[in-house]
Amino acid sequence: MHTHGSGTKLDSQGDAHPAVAPALDCKNAGVYSPPHLPLRAQPKWATEACRTGQKADETPVDVQMHDGRGKNHQAYLWQYSRPGATVVFGFRLGRGRDGPRQFLGQFEGLLQTDGYAGYDQIGGRKMVHAGCWSHAERYFSEAVQLNPQDPIATAIVARIDELFAIDAEARSQRLSLEARDALRQQQSRPLLV
Repeated sequence: MHTHGSGTKLDSQGDAHPAVAPALDCKNAGVYSPPHLPLRAQPKWATEACRTGQKADETPVDVQMHDGRGKNHQAYLWQYSRPGATVVFGFRLGRGRDGPRQFLGQFEGLLQTDGYAGYDQIGGRKMVHAGCWSHAERYFSEAVQLNPQDPIATAIVARIDELFAIDAEARSQRLSLEARDALRQQQSRPLLV
């Protein structure tokens, strides 16, 4: 075991040491059901989290290796969160699906990701993969840049921009998660039919 720069104790795989596990609300509540932590009675927010979903993303970070090469290695911080709650980070030396597979275990709620294949074939049978509008919009915007007269790509970008405007309105009004959800149900649903 070693200590990360922030003082968090990590084992050799970069997983949080069991001594700090109680601070990781998402894991302890059984939302992710990791195999190495006991499940507890799920609080109300854990049930809500399954309804509203989880988000996962990975970010490259340079780490110094003690292998004598004198070069940094590109590792990854895997971020797991749900709206308005604790964000948990898992550290991995690689970008393979072992990290999210171990962390999420047999999670069966909604998982929103950027579409990276590392999230494929993980979680329980009832887990639903949801895409990210920002990542989808990026590809259609690139299509519009290549062909500004493309009627399909142009219409899709305009529709996604309308969805983003609804969230911008929610942020400007500082709406609660519940109020934001109600606004989305009212204004976004017609755009997605």
